[in-house]
Amino acid sequence: MFNFTINVIDNQKLDHISKEIAKMIVELEDLKTKVTDLKSASDAAENLLTLIKQRLDQLLQNATDLETLKQGLVEVGQQIEQEKNDLAAAVVANTPAE
Repeated sequence: MFNFTINVIDNQKLDHISKEIAKMIVELEDLKTKVTDLKSASDAAENLLTLIKQRLDQLLQNATDLETLKQGLVEVGQQIEQEKNDLAAAVVANTPAE
């Protein structure tokens, strides 16, 4: 009754397309992870800066003399150094070797 023309994709082409799609899915997942990691690092840096600003504001409000202010600034400097080291270690730990 009806004449149908059936187009069949060569199995090799289909396998190639399937493999390319699988590669693209892996790359997409990797990209999603990198974006998430970047957002997490950005959030951590923003949080750190907010905490430093709060600490400096407290020092300026509560320091009754220059020596107290100086000591408080030294402590903030030490806190910044520690947080910097922690952040650097986290970046190294979460960055895949390529």
